[in-house]
Amino acid sequence: MERVYFSQHKGKKFLYVDMSNCDIKEFLSTIPKAKELVKKQPEKSVLVFTDVTDAHYNSEVTDALKDYTKSNKPYVIASAVLGVNGLKQVIFNGIMRFTGRRLVMFDTKDQALNWLIEQ
Repeated sequence: MERVYFSQHKGKKFLYVDMSNCDIKEFLSTIPKAKELVKKQPEKSVLVFTDVTDAHYNSEVTDALKDYTKSNKPYVIASAVLGVNGLKQVIFNGIMRFTGRRLVMFDTKDQALNWLIEQ
């Protein structure tokens, strides 16, 4: 199953990063793919939707997410995230503080994508 790809919502292109139900190993193998694809785009051109519903985290994943989020900052217009709850909320708040990025969290995919395409 491909986890990183471009898609469209209401005619607007966005990068879909599907981390849902990822175990640690799969999460760590997906992040570099997303990082590589984002860096191939023009600066300030990418809308990113990331689904972390039921994904597994550890400190290695957190560090990889910090690096990914910081490195893609020049390329990304906006980022919407789905599936952040419990401990993930603390991790994502830490990532935002560390990277200076704004990751907007949503409860539903439709809410996230509707917001994202308006950015």
